[in-house]
Amino acid sequence: MARDTITVIMAVYNVAATITETIRSVLNQTYRELKLLIIDDCSTDGSDFILKNFAKEDPRITYVRMQTNQGVAYVRNYGLEHAKTEWIAFFDGDDLWREDKLEKQVSLRDRMLRGDVPMYLDNGDPNPMYPAIIFSGTAYMDYKGNRYGYVLKAPESVTYKKLLKQNVISFSSAMVNKNVMEKFPVDGNLHEDFYTWLVVLKKGFVAYGIDEPLMTYRIDRDSASGNKWAAAKKNYNVYKKLRFGSIKSLYYMFCYARRNSAKYNKIKKS
Repeated sequence: MARDTITVIMAVYNVAATITETIRSVLNQTYRELKLLIIDDCSTDGSDFILKNFAKEDPRITYVRMQTNQGVAYVRNYGLEHAKTEWIAFFDGDDLWREDKLEKQVSLRDRMLRGDVPMYLDNGDPNPMYPAIIFSGTAYMDYKGNRYGYVLKAPESVTYKKLLKQNVISFSSAMVNKNVMEKFPVDGNLHEDFYTWLVVLKKGFVAYGIDEPLMTYRIDRDSASGNKWAAAKKNYNVYKKLRFGSIKSLYYMFCYARRNSAKYNKIKKS
């Protein structure tokens, strides 16, 4: 049986130091039926030179450079709009994939569509719809290539209510149904992927996880959680966008902050 093509959407900006390793982790996938759509948001560090060379060497790569810097949300929406396949995978320019990442996700999707693996709605009823999101566990490394011992586990399934307390769907681990995702454009004023996953799951879809670290996320050992205050503000805005009252928003903020803090403490100690 012919295997369908997966479009990998990669938004990049000034990632010359990591992009070669990242692209190779896509091209070396055991699932060969893929297209890599690289969208360069006007990099100024020489990333464009590296990307153009890759595009010349592999016909599966399409390289697009924005005329002006638009921001990651715009670039991701651009990629979603221009992808021509039913299923897509998002990927950032400094993360890595394990070579069997797409193979395992496509296998799970196909088993679901055949009925070998049950699908459910948020209320526990059987789900007649296609799976919308298939994600995986996440490993971590610093920018020198040193691996952390901690791995973020992926639950077998995640519903809207569960995701409100912690975003366990790492962006670069997600393979998604384009027909579902294009109805929910990324909002650049919010914690983009978190809000997008929530609005999809709120429609009754369930995200399904593979509990293996099929992707690796790069973080800075000295500031593992990045800009905590900026991230907290974006998360709070997500809850307000969902029309939660102040008390409900603060409750979920507390749950999210506690779990995220515990995660980064484990990363630092690993």
